[in-house]
Amino acid sequence: MVKESGASEAVGVAPPSSPPPGEPLDPPRAKLLHDIRNPLAIVTANLDFVLGELEAGRSSDEFQAALQDARDAAERLSVITDGLGMQSSETGEPTIPAATGFARPQRGSGTRPRMARVLVVDDEPALGAALRRSLRDYDVVVTVSGRDALARLAKGERFDFILCDLTMPAMGGDELYLQIQGVAPDQAQAMVFITAGATTDRARRFLENVPNPIIYKPYDATELREMIRKRVASGPR
Repeated sequence: MVKESGASEAVGVAPPSSPPPGEPLDPPRAKLLHDIRNPLAIVTANLDFVLGELEAGRSSDEFQAALQDARDAAERLSVITDGLGMQSSETGEPTIPAATGFARPQRGSGTRPRMARVLVVDDEPALGAALRRSLRDYDVVVTVSGRDALARLAKGERFDFILCDLTMPAMGGDELYLQIQGVAPDQAQAMVFITAGATTDRARRFLENVPNPIIYKPYDATELREMIRKRVASGPR
């Protein structure tokens, strides 16, 4: 699901971990959904890359790495779903929700977009790698630390888009957003938040009030690329 800033229209399935305003957050349920959506996002993002490579007739080391990352994330899902008793009675494999947000990659007309710079901030290294693969038409920098991202911007690095996870140790996406507003306000406007759902009331309030776009895991890689393409085409905001 993608929530565009300043727009009421949303794409995809609404995240069930976001309770209606006024209702208390259910921390155990929110954490469980968060723990499921992270590996599910890794699986779908890597399968997007794998399908694209298969359609192009390529099989590189990166192709094999994407397959392995998808397998590892699927194993994480299996452990979680086995604990919930969600495995299929016939196959013993985990039952993955049908509405994953995954779609076969659509490569468009073949017109190569401008080489925009994208900063990915996510404490899941496998998801950062998957995003780099999904956005291979762009100049992608990946960091697993909000503090590292802030240091890069404080030193003068600039990006067209900053794809930032909300829940991270040491410095979460909400705190990073506030810090960036102080050192590089234009870069705060470039932030797009990627989240598996709010696990605290603070995170929930932030998601409800931040004007920036929000992408809920597992995200649709095709929609993400299209959002970036449109923003590059429209120029700086």
